[in-house]
Amino acid sequence: MNAKHKIISFGSLNVDHVWHLDSLPSPGVTIACDEASRSWGGKGANQAVAAARMGGDVTLVAALKGDSLGHEYVKYLSAQGIETDLLNVQLEVETGSAQIYVDQHGENMIVVHGGANELWTKETARSRLQSLLGQDDILLLQFEVPVPAVMSALDQAQQVGSRSVLNASPVNNDFPWGKCAIDTIIVNEHECLEIFGKAPNHIFAWSATEVKELLRRYRIGHLIVTRGARATYLISEVERAEIPTFPVSPVDTVGAGDTFAGVLGACLARSIDWKHAIATANYAAAMATLKHGAQAAMPFLSALEMPMKFRRFPTLQKKL
Repeated sequence: MNAKHKIISFGSLNVDHVWHLDSLPSPGVTIACDEASRSWGGKGANQAVAAARMGGDVTLVAALKGDSLGHEYVKYLSAQGIETDLLNVQLEVETGSAQIYVDQHGENMIVVHGGANELWTKETARSRLQSLLGQDDILLLQFEVPVPAVMSALDQAQQVGSRSVLNASPVNNDFPWGKCAIDTIIVNEHECLEIFGKAPNHIFAWSATEVKELLRRYRIGHLIVTRGARATYLISEVERAEIPTFPVSPVDTVGAGDTFAGVLGACLARSIDWKHAIATANYAAAMATLKHGAQAAMPFLSALEMPMKFRRFPTLQKKL
């Protein structure tokens, strides 16, 4: 699946510290850790890696500390086939980091320290992206950098005709929905409820008029809702579809959402139709839950052999 259009991932770059536990901690309770490890993360970098492993032509626009750890991360990204355009803050601010707690069932809790990721402004975002984005390129965005920088990136994409894909995670209540045009938004069930005030199954059951009003009010072209093991929703002004997921017994769900977003971006860059793009992203996300870690668990295209029954996947769809 060689690249047709470029993919630019603008977002966070973190160093993840992962703790494997029997059960997730409760307030005021100290528990023992079975295993601890350090890995590369950050939603911007994660999605860049997922897209690159699908054969995408990927550039990561991110910020980090210019120390030995930062240089090690850049070397790793280069080995993944990713170009980098970095806001290097030398030794002034720490590279972003995350503390990730994973229980024996694969569920997780995550605490993030923004660090260098918080230094992005609308001006620095514009200056970095204006020379990178082109017509029909895919711009991947997340909410682990400041809102003004995300808005600047969305405006830049609209100006040059790039296709913006916003993974609205973690939800940021400061984002002014409706002020910026967004080609595609990816949310999970909880994020959908928090942003739109409605559960995804309610939105999916709405009339065509109600759906169009919601999308136009929020200036969204396509709304994609991932729902764990249940079918993923595709909602737009012209169609609605349920794209089935793939049954697995997860080991670690960290990074599954970023895998979905990155793989979807890679598929869109190849002009793959929506339902097959989402089916591929669903399958890749499921495979990513079978190993520990975020980037370490993301599948390569060569290993993404979708079962035959899902290549002709059934969809419950409704033309609007």
